[in-house]
Amino acid sequence: MKKIKERILNLFLLFLSLVVFLIIIEITLKIQGTYTNLTKNKLIVSISGYERPKSSFQNHNHPDLNFTIRNFYDSDGVKNLSNKTTSQKKNIIAFFGDSMTENVGVNDNMSFTSILNAMFMDEFNVVNYGVGGYGIDQIFLRYLKYKNHDIKHVFYFFMTGDFPASDLIFFNKDGTYKIKKKEISKFFHFLGKLNITYLTIDAFYQARAKIFEHHTLINKDFYSKALANKINKIFYTKKPISDMKVLKTYEKDFAKILQLFKKEVEKNNTKFHVVIFPSIENIEYFN
Repeated sequence: MKKIKERILNLFLLFLSLVVFLIIIEITLKIQGTYTNLTKNKLIVSISGYERPKSSFQNHNHPDLNFTIRNFYDSDGVKNLSNKTTSQKKNIIAFFGDSMTENVGVNDNMSFTSILNAMFMDEFNVVNYGVGGYGIDQIFLRYLKYKNHDIKHVFYFFMTGDFPASDLIFFNKDGTYKIKKKEISKFFHFLGKLNITYLTIDAFYQARAKIFEHHTLINKDFYSKALANKINKIFYTKKPISDMKVLKTYEKDFAKILQLFKKEVEKNNTKFHVVIFPSIENIEYFN
């Protein structure tokens, strides 16, 4: 019994020492002011649940060839191969879709956006708004976020897995829709107010970049947004449902959202197109 009490006491003292240590670090960081601006931000989840961090680099190791592919996402959070921010570009041909559109593992000079931009030269700017893992609901919501860009044509790149497996959009009986705002708990909002939280994030990104070739680096000004999206993706995003009845409902919702997508694009005086990957499976599924 005496040994058990001693162990409990030792564990308590260890825990207390850790808490005191963390408080000292928090106070030191607050005095230094390195992350003060970030602690003032509210953790707000992206309208589409998650997205690529703004002003970030992603390095990917090619699965077969011995070289690293680097992707850059500008201050608008859009994959960008030029020095001009996406919001500053004119006459945009916009591609929206999932990983097939985003071309994460494709070298810059081999990406379809580079090839098309070389063809159109100064007439149009081809922009890749794709995000890996997105369904039609997230793709549509991503368009709403960027619809104020100077977009002349929207191309939705259809893939068979694009049905909406989330609860981001609700349809009313009268055909109207509602976008569900994603919220995270007060506990995570509390973490977002701590300097030590952003020190940990900063240390993680910097250490990973030095140890692994495959990594992501984010401008620290956008740590708050990245943190909110990561928390939502880990703790609040629903897992895909394999039940066939539910999948049939998703297919119906897919059709509704696709019509909604087209309607909103055309309402913005922009032309809407669908690109279907040239395979029997994709063509039959889309029909």
